[in-house]
Amino acid sequence: MNRIVQVCSAHPSDDGRVNQRASRGLAQAGYEVHLIATDPASAPYEDHGVRIHPLPAIPSSRERIKRRHAVAEMAAALKPDLYQVHEPELLGAVLRVAGRTPVIFDVHELYVDVLLDRDWIPRPLRPILRWGWDRMERGLIRRCAGVVVVTEGVAARYRPMRDDVVIVANFPDLSDHLNQPKVERDPKLAIFSGTLSENRGLFELVEAYGILRDRGIEARLRIAGKGSDGFLAELDQRIAALGLGDRILRTGPYQRLEGLAMSNAASIGLVPHLPYGNNMVAWPVKMLDYMALGLPLVYSDLPPHRELVAGHEVGVEIDATRPESIADGLAKLLLDPALAARLGEAGQSLARTRLNWEPERAKLVALVERLVG
Repeated sequence: MNRIVQVCSAHPSDDGRVNQRASRGLAQAGYEVHLIATDPASAPYEDHGVRIHPLPAIPSSRERIKRRHAVAEMAAALKPDLYQVHEPELLGAVLRVAGRTPVIFDVHELYVDVLLDRDWIPRPLRPILRWGWDRMERGLIRRCAGVVVVTEGVAARYRPMRDDVVIVANFPDLSDHLNQPKVERDPKLAIFSGTLSENRGLFELVEAYGILRDRGIEARLRIAGKGSDGFLAELDQRIAALGLGDRILRTGPYQRLEGLAMSNAASIGLVPHLPYGNNMVAWPVKMLDYMALGLPLVYSDLPPHRELVAGHEVGVEIDATRPESIADGLAKLLLDPALAARLGEAGQSLARTRLNWEPERAKLVALVERLVG
């Protein structure tokens, strides 16, 4: 039985793509799969046919980068037949220890643009680091046995470097969604979950809730996820300054199943991403999760969002740079429950018939079979 090691440093062991989809999908295909990822456990353990090798959580991105060589050595000690690397700073370290063993680079985001959004990098250094990573990555890509990307927009960067780029979209494995209990959803509650940062349109979203209050429209919002201390402090300050503490609840990081349960209790899914950086090529996982749960969307009118749901009416498009537009989109659904229900059902049908993991898993398994049999 061929052994595959999924290599992470910052991703948690219950990550949707790394564990629930890639690792379990390959284990189901008959491979021996090991996953190195952050986990509170003190020793390796088995979960759904995947052997988890826990790493302690790290306090900062700088610390994560420092331990890249130790993580690569940990992966090499497992003597795999194939490595699948999920974070850019690990790619060079793993390639150095891999020797003749094939390495797949699983590209979750357009990293050259993501660097411009990282709060922990001083702003003047971001263009320099972007230039440096662009050059370094081009050399590393040539040494990989395979490159997997999540969207057509991300593929456009890598296809000029090699002609065998495989799109394995980050569509959800619906098993967790289908197992969600039937609950009485709050008809006035919308949710934003995931990474909390300025490019997600959260400042504009908070202003939109002030506009809804001034219009006399009852509306509540849950913002859930992790972000930098500086950004979260400013976000909380803006919520307080607008007197929206009774309408907006902000909660911290969550486990995947917790996130699905929170979304399942809401009635509207929010994707107000702003038109720059990686947002211009990404298919947001939250957007797919909301659809799979049957939530109607209020989402940015960005090209990748339109591409994802082309020909299907699953929500209300908005201009996320304008709080008034976000407020209008929310009001349309809040004031017309029948419309909201119809759009939610359409999104759920689309997720169940097309935007799900099964066809993507087949593409990943085919690539692995080509490389190691």
